[in-house]
Amino acid sequence: MRAEDRDPWRAFANLVFVSLWAQSVLGLGAMAAGLILAPMAVVAFVVAGLGGRLLHAVPPRHSIGWGLLLVAAGTALCMLAGPGSGWAALMPGLCVSGLGVGLCTPVLASAALAVAPPGRAGMANGASNTFRQLGYALALPVFATVVTARAGEVLGDAGTARRLTGGGYQDLVRQVPADVLRAAYVAGLDRIFLISAVIAGVAGVAVLALLRPPAVGGAEPDRTEAPSGVAA
Repeated sequence: MRAEDRDPWRAFANLVFVSLWAQSVLGLGAMAAGLILAPMAVVAFVVAGLGGRLLHAVPPRHSIGWGLLLVAAGTALCMLAGPGSGWAALMPGLCVSGLGVGLCTPVLASAALAVAPPGRAGMANGASNTFRQLGYALALPVFATVVTARAGEVLGDAGTARRLTGGGYQDLVRQVPADVLRAAYVAGLDRIFLISAVIAGVAGVAVLALLRPPAVGGAEPDRTEAPSGVAA
């Protein structure tokens, strides 16, 4: 099993900011903040392990498509967390997302290989992993900008928002009421959860609508060249 399958949260850029929120705002240690994300990884691991054999009989578009829709639903559930919420408010959403990850992750590689010619199997697998990592890397700075901008709207001060989302909650709490800071940070998290849910939902619908199994038993095109001087 690949590292991405053992730790599926690594593919979700929004969870980086959940960890920062847990450590900065909730005051949890690094280990405790990491354990907040454990339910998602555990659910994904169990679903992928128990359902791996069954998923081979299911068309990839269903496993991937419905898995992405579950990820979208779970991410949307994370928006239920409010300014006064603790880490437990994220558990339902993380578990539902883990269920979706467990459904779609085991078949991603095989689905990519199934639509590529045998001679390009390595290229297809490499492209799949590259785009996954590229999406994560690009999403991080985008989400950081979104979180800070949304927090700035609530606080009315972009500089304070940058300090808040950069881990300066404990210093700012002496200057700004704690409930205002919490509301600003959670507003930023809600915004990136919403964006993530929309992207996952659109991707899930697209997979269900567009992904089709490769043709089997179709006639191979005649690649035999006609002899010189004979009309084809």
